[in-house]
Amino acid sequence: MKPKPFEYESANEIPSGPGLLTGKSGEYTVYDSNKRKTDQQPSAGVAPTSETLTPADSEEFRRFQQWQQEKEEFEEFQEWKRSKEGREAYDEFLEWKRWQSFKRWQESQSKSE
Repeated sequence: MKPKPFEYESANEIPSGPGLLTGKSGEYTVYDSNKRKTDQQPSAGVAPTSETLTPADSEEFRRFQQWQQEKEEFEEFQEWKRSKEGREAYDEFLEWKRWQSFKRWQESQSKSE
């Protein structure tokens, strides 16, 4: 069996080909004077249309929206926890967790005896 050729790539170098910011061409162009204005991507102030979004962009945007929703829910939880009603309920929850921990410790002690 003949060994397959191996092409070494250093981990310290940027690999060739497409990447996160480079797009399909594998290059990142800041400005290209040869490119006509109609060939350019939508400007920063213009929302992309469904024709300009790839399926990966749509999935990434869906995950971004989900992250925003979770962030809002977490902030609402934090506000509730700081309220008098929330503080009392949260303290009761923490006490319950301590009781569960004590109960597990007690069971482990009875098993070891």
